Amino acid sequence: MFMLHGSVRRAALVAIGLGTLQVIGAGPVSAATSDITEFRLPTADSTPEGITAGPDGNLWFAEQAGRIGRITPAGVVTEFSNGITADSRPFAITAGPDGNLWFTEDSAIGRITPAGDVTEFGITSNSAPEGITAGPDGNLWFTEDSAIGRITPTGVVTEFSNGITVNSMPRRIAAGADGNLWFTEWNIDRIGRITPTGTVTQFATGITEFSGVRGITAGPDGNVWFTEVAGDRIGRIEVAVPQATVSPASHDFGEQEVGTSSGLQQFTVANTGTGPLIVGAAGIGGTDPGDFGLVDDQCSGATVAPGGTCTIGVTFTPGTVGARAAVLTVSDNASDSPHTAAVTGVGIRAVSAVQLTASPNPSTSGDPVTFAAQVSTAAPVTPTGSVTFTDGTTSLGTAVVDGTGKATVTSSALPGGAHQITASYSGDAKVLGSSASIVQQVTAAPTALTARPAQLVIQLPGASGLRLAARLTLTHTGAPIGGQLVSMRINGATVCTATTASDGVATCTAPVSYLLAVTVHGYTAAYAGSPDYQPATGHAGLLG
Repeated sequence: MFMLHGSVRRAALVAIGLGTLQVIGAGPVSAATSDITEFRLPTADSTPEGITAGPDGNLWFAEQAGRIGRITPAGVVTEFSNGITADSRPFAITAGPDGNLWFTEDSAIGRITPAGDVTEFGITSNSAPEGITAGPDGNLWFTEDSAIGRITPTGVVTEFSNGITVNSMPRRIAAGADGNLWFTEWNIDRIGRITPTGTVTQFATGITEFSGVRGITAGPDGNVWFTEVAGDRIGRIEVAVPQATVSPASHDFGEQEVGTSSGLQQFTVANTGTGPLIVGAAGIGGTDPGDFGLVDDQCSGATVAPGGTCTIGVTFTPGTVGARAAVLTVSDNASDSPHTAAVTGVGIRAVSAVQLTASPNPSTSGDPVTFAAQVSTAAPVTPTGSVTFTDGTTSLGTAVVDGTGKATVTSSALPGGAHQITASYSGDAKVLGSSASIVQQVTAAPTALTARPAQLVIQLPGASGLRLAARLTLTHTGAPIGGQLVSMRINGATVCTATTASDGVATCTAPVSYLLAVTVHGYTAAYAGSPDYQPATGHAGLLG
């Protein structure tokens, strides 16, 4: 097998500060003065190769002699060998997305924690993995002789060979600004690109034959840069890089009734870069994500060409009263993904309406009347709270609104006449209060006045006379009516008056001089009526 794992004569690490080195084509090299410090490794002939910055603030390096090394910025070196297979030749190393360090070996991928615990993961092809890098998908990607491998942080390995020339010997690999992985193919002088889903493209145009492409990295300009070992050159491949913007950057929906939806606000995702923008999933996050919703999302799963756009609609449906805020998040393959826009709004209480009815209406004085208030709102919320019923300024009672929005009270205390009845809804945390009024017409109750036979009353000594009495009652129930004035008339003249007692009887005494008239014509008891009771009369004679 053609191997590129070279050896180093002296085992040391080098730190360079304040130095510059410029190489132009294949011409001479000039170097400015540099501050260089070398740190000798504890193990002779350890052959350090790959090196990377670790998550713990130290530098980590691979030793082909079978160790992983750690060196502090002050130069203190620690070597780890437990768990590493003998003669496995650790080569390249990189910091992983899981906070560990990952490295390649002759037939495995290794993982070492910042504490020095090593785990090895075998690969099926046994093809001497060499380069390794952290990918944009949260996995680690590595090179093999005729394939590109991917390993998850949990150790699941997948190898991709479709599209890669057999024995092309991919060597180094780096994550590009376009969201793909880029690698060098030493044996055929090509640059390869593999997407996170495994699609491979090879590039050869512009690369000199037998130039020995080797190292590769993403540059600050968004392009991919690589070395040509045999050609004494640095190469650059221009990468089509997507760039995304979301506009507007924010939107305030203003006030919106609780439970109701606002109009749609459209956000535009634009690809201002040079490569296709692959949009993942749009979503709502932040403080109150449940109060905002995606409508007519044309971006999720779409591929937007350079210069193109897609749109996402957002609506505001507050679930409660007060200021609400969330964030529209769009994930994509641009380097600064995800892209966001702020959305805000204020939930306000929903407007309510009261429909008031009375049964019966009109009613008869003294009879019960039921007043029903139906509270409703256009918002999809159920009103709670209570309703107070009043007759002018007089309270008729307060009732709790039930699950259907209804509240009722019953009153028998309404006097005859027209009454302005008002139902006032209190409102609640989500619904505003409101009121409604109707006119309740109360008619006077029909009455019956029954005159009793006149009685001659002789008092000696004292005044004698005729005792006249009549009983006032409600016609439909026979209940006595007290407190009403009744007049006793003989031949059309009022001879005495009396107020009905609690049993409905009014009693008064007429002069004895009316004895003959009562004997011949009898007498009449008359009730003039009131707002509550209709007039009534009754007639009786003497002794029956």
